[in-house]
Order: sequence, then structure tokens, then C-alpha cells
Amino acid sequence: MTLARLKATKMDLRKIQQLIDSNDVDAIEILWVEAVESGEPIGSICEALKLIVGAKQPDIAVMMASLLLTNATEKQDPKDALDIARRILPIVPGNPELRTATAALYKQIYSEVENFETFLEESGLEANQAPRRAVRTLDTCLALKPGAALAGRYENSVLKVDQFNDIMGTFELTESTGRQTSMDPKSLADNYEAVDENDFRVLKAFRPDDLQDMVNSDPTAVMIGICQMNGGQVESLELRDSIAPKYIPQKKWSNWWTRAKTAVKRSEFLTIEGRNPTFIIHHPEGHTLEQELTPAIEAARVPLELLNVLKQYVRESKQRKLEFDPKFVSPILDTLAKQASSFRRRRPADALTASLAIGVAEALGLGKPETAYPTPVEILTESKSPAQAVLALTDPSLRNNALEALSQREDGAEKLSKLLSLLAAAELDLVAEKLREAQQEDAIIQAVDQAMLDPVAHPQICIWLWQAPSKPPANMPNLLDLFSRLMKIMLEMHRDPDLDRTVRRETCGQIRSVLTASKGRTFRKTIIKLDDGVAATVKRKIEVNPGLSEASRETLLGVVKEEFYGLFIQAKVASWLDETVIWTTKESIERLEAELKELVDIALPANSKAIGEAAELGDLSENAEWQYAVEEQRRLNGQVSQLQNDLMRARPLDNGDVPADSVGIGSKISVRRTSDQQEMMLTILGPWESDVELKIFSYRTPLALELLGKSIGETATLKLGGEAAEYVIEGLDAII
Repeated sequence: MTLARLKATKMDLRKIQQLIDSNDVDAIEILWVEAVESGEPIGSICEALKLIVGAKQPDIAVMMASLLLTNATEKQDPKDALDIARRILPIVPGNPELRTATAALYKQIYSEVENFETFLEESGLEANQAPRRAVRTLDTCLALKPGAALAGRYENSVLKVDQFNDIMGTFELTESTGRQTSMDPKSLADNYEAVDENDFRVLKAFRPDDLQDMVNSDPTAVMIGICQMNGGQVESLELRDSIAPKYIPQKKWSNWWTRAKTAVKRSEFLTIEGRNPTFIIHHPEGHTLEQELTPAIEAARVPLELLNVLKQYVRESKQRKLEFDPKFVSPILDTLAKQASSFRRRRPADALTASLAIGVAEALGLGKPETAYPTPVEILTESKSPAQAVLALTDPSLRNNALEALSQREDGAEKLSKLLSLLAAAELDLVAEKLREAQQEDAIIQAVDQAMLDPVAHPQICIWLWQAPSKPPANMPNLLDLFSRLMKIMLEMHRDPDLDRTVRRETCGQIRSVLTASKGRTFRKTIIKLDDGVAATVKRKIEVNPGLSEASRETLLGVVKEEFYGLFIQAKVASWLDETVIWTTKESIERLEAELKELVDIALPANSKAIGEAAELGDLSENAEWQYAVEEQRRLNGQVSQLQNDLMRARPLDNGDVPADSVGIGSKISVRRTSDQQEMMLTILGPWESDVELKIFSYRTPLALELLGKSIGETATLKLGGEAAEYVIEGLDAII
């Protein structure tokens, strides 16, 4: 087996046709002789011969066919020569010399077979019988012995050979019904063909009990028999219809088919191809795993395709318990070595893939190529864009070795730093390790700070941190902050209409997976120590985030419910006692939103710029400006997180929320002190509107809680001006 493309055939049919059209007989003869002597495939030669016959050049055709057959007779095994004769004789049917030469080959091979002379005469090969019919008669009769099976060419009847009656010149046969019959050789060959004794038709007709046992115990034999019945292959639905429900119940077909597919993979005589439809293909001479994978190897053009075939080869070999064949593997490895060399300057990513693939093959036990090739370190050392070459690797199994090679460049730490925000979460542990080895812990710290500042731009770092790095960075954020960032990533991705759908789907899917891993184990650690108010905010975020699937939402809410069951109780509570809501005015919400926007759009970017400028000043461990900027960033991030949480819980008040007959949030209350009849106006609003000088109180203060729910005429003990006194509610109005 070679990885080179099929060599260009000398029997180029278009060229032959051109020579025929120009009547260049000499050129045709030269081309033919070269093809015959070089061992051109018989198929292409026969196609060329058909063209010459079709061009009404019988003399040339006969001469060429004779040359071909003479060459085969002299240089090849008689059976191979006879096979060539069988194929060319029908193409040049009117030549007695070819008939004689073909008959001579039959005599050389089969002269000792009983009744051969009778079969030869009956076939008419040496007379005027059509060559195709003559050859068919001879081949059919020579294959028959007592007990042999025959199947109809044009109908489903099956016969068994009892004997050949040389006196009558006929075969004596038994039908599937048990009736005896006879038939002359030519009629028999015209209407029947010899089939294997395990052909499905034969088993059904003559061995039904054996067939039933084989269906249960030997799926391979059954499938071979059905393939033989169907000309060499069978589609899975036809296979099912042949077996169920007659030999197995319909409901057991799925289990049988699963066993059958496993058997196919272990058989050298069967292969399975396609998905919908799926075909079982029979290979009478046997079909090795190497033969099965040869088309994929010949179709492979880039290193990754070759590597995938090698992986499949190793996987299938282990399943079938086969030894690796060096003759199959070595050319593939040599091709990878040549690709690594030839691509190293023009296509460094492909060169890197090829070199890394060789390392994978060696790790799988396939050995190394004989051809010299550049190592991954050499390729990345000379590459002008090594980081891009690493990023271009599409097979994750290659990435770690590539990162290892990249770290060996003089500027490896710098290149790895740039990859921190570009690689998948699963690869960041290795990058972080290599950066620490290069004493570049600060690069990790900066990357984490950037991810917390702008999680949507750095989702993989956030995912990596959530999954607990093998060695957490010095500025490892707490789990609640990380959870908020992950939820923000999904929320913002679903709000962005311009974001690539594949990126959104894959990133959100990855976040859902890590959040719910091990039934939300890390998420449980996140919320277990929270107070009810923050837990209620977390619950609300889960309920409204469009990036969560129903299954992941249910998992996370299930964890919240286990730890904070009270948040799920539906009993009616007074609005001012609902910890999941912050009642406020529309103006206050707008003010907080503006404050959040200023933090996100102005303060944090300015801080990020300050961090970058400070980092350029040198050693971060003694860089006060950088340390101050980082602390400021953490403070700003804390403010952003708090505002986001508050706004998530904020609900604006309107007239419908303020009761008319009792004190509620949004009420303006007229009260009279009973001791001296002094009157005053009090207002109850949200925590962000509180102003003691204007006598506006948050509904969460003790004073407000004393008044809430009471009606006109009721009394309350209020502490105003530092002294507690009894007050009567005189009047109510709504401030909203």
C-alpha cells in the first residue's frame, strides 16, 4: 500500500479516442505495448479495447487482445491468465484464435476434472457459441459437485445437485420441495448460478433449523448469507426484513442489530458503510482492516486527516485484537514527516500538526517515521507567528504538546501570556504552569483581573477559574463573583444580535455544563453561606437568564431550594417583608442604572488602562501604582456587582402598589403627637430615597415598620428627634 495517488494510467481513454479519431494506428500500438508490459490494470485495458472495437478497427483489436493474452500466458499464473481471457473474449467475440487460446487455458487448469470434455463441448467455446454464454456454461458446470447449491438467476428457486448423468448429459437435481428434476448444462447455466451452501436462500430452502440456530448464535454467517443472496451487499432495512419477525421477534431486532454490528467490526469478510442508509458489504476473499482504511488514507490530504485515520486504525486494531502492520503504518508516518518538512515555512500550522501527529502516533505505539522531520520546537522556534500556529490547531489532543513546545522559545512566556485569553479553559492550567516556571505569575494575575472586569470578552478564563485551577492564582475571585460573571456572559451573549450563533451556543453550553457538573456541587459551595437576600437575588438570576436550558435551570434551582427552602414558599407576605424585592421609585432605578453605566463604560476602562500603564513600569511586586490600580479595580468591580444585584431585585412603585386605607410603601402620613397635639408629615419610600431631614424614611427602618399596615385612627410609638412618643395616624395619601 502506498500513500501516493494512483499513478496516471497509460491507457488514458481520451488520448486513445483522439488517436482513433486521427487514425494514428502506430501510436495506439506503441501505447498498448507499453501498457501491457508495465502491468496496466486489466480494467483500464478492457475499456480501451472496447473503444477500439467500437471504432470498427477489428484487426487492431484482435492483434492487441492476442498480445495481451500471450503476455499473460507467458508471465502469469494460468488462472490469472484465464481470468484475463474471460474478460477480453466477449469484447472481441469473432476471433477463433482467442477462443482457442482461452480453451487451452481451461484444458490446462481443468483437464483432470470429471466430465470436463463434456462440459467444454456443451459450452460451445470452441464452436460458434457466444463467448459470454460459453464461458458462463463452463464456469457454472465446473463449479458443481454433488451436494452443491444453485440459485435462480431470474427467480428465487433453489436447487441441489445430486449428480451429473454422463449418459444422458444432464445434471440430476433436487428442488426445495423435494421433487427430482434434471437439466442440461447450457440450460442450467442460463438460468442458475452456483452459490455457497450458506447462502441465505439455500439455508431457508434446505436447512431451516440450522438457519434458526445461526440467527441466534452466529450473526456473521447469517449476514454473509444474506449478502450472497443480494449480490454482495445488503441494506440494513432489507436485512431486518429478512430476519424479523420470522426468525426473531420484531421487538428484539434492535438488540440483534447491535450484536450484528459488533460482529461485523470483528470480521475480515464483512464491512459496514454509511449511516442512512447503512450497508453491510461482503468480501469473499477477506478484507483486512488495512484494506478497509486504504480509501480513507488515499483521500487524506492534510496532516489531521492522516492522524484521524491512524487513531481509527489503533482503535479498531485493539477492538479486533490485531497487531499493527508496519507496512500500513510506515508510509503514513513518512508522509507526515514529509509534510512537516515541506509545510514548515509556507504553512506552519499544518507543519506543526504533522510534527505533533507523529508524536501522537509514537505515543500510540505506532513507532516513528524513517524520514527525517522537524520537531514541534523547531517549527515554532522559526515561526514568525507561533501563537497563531498553536491556535490554528483544531485537534485538542495536539494542543498541550504544542504549548509545551512554544514554552521553549526564548520569548515563550510572552507568547503564552497572549494565549491566556484565547485558549480553551481545559488548556489554561498548562499555560499557567509554564508561566509560573518562567516566573511570570503577574501575567496570570493580569489575565484574571481582565476577565473579572470584562467576562464576556474572557469567558474561558472565567470557566477555568470556576472549575478550580490546579494552583489558584493569587487574585482568585470568590465563587459568588465568578457565578455572577458566568451568568453575565450568558445574559450578554443572548442580548447581542451580532454575536456568532455557534460561539453563543458553544460558550453557553460549556457554562451550563460546568455550573451543573456533579449535580451543581461547586454551585452549592457558592450559595451555602449566603444570607436570604443574596440567595434570593441568585434565585432570580437563574430564573430569568436566557442562556440556561430548562434542565440546567432546574438543577440550579433545585440546589437553591435545598439550601433556602423558604424562598420557594408561596405564602403571601407583606410587601415590605419580601426580601427578594427592593421597592423604590422609577427615578431611583434610573439614577442607579446611570451610575452603573458610568462605572462600566468610564471608570472601569480608565482603571484598566491605568493597570496596563502601571504594568509597563516593571516589577509588579514592588510597583505601588500597579497595586493601587488593582485594588481600585476590585473596589469598582465590587460596586458594579452590588449595583447589578440591587437592580436585579429593584421593583418600581406605582399608584396601584400604595394602599389607600393603610400605611404602605409610598404612603405620605399625617401624624399627631398625643402628648402636645403637634402634627407632622412622614413619608415612607425605598432605601435609596431615605432623607431624615425631609422626614422620608426607608420602609426597612424600625420607624417605618412600626407604621406599615396601620390605618387612620391607630396609634404607633415612634422615635423622632431622639425621643420616643405616641402618635395617632390622622391622614393618608400616596406620594406616587
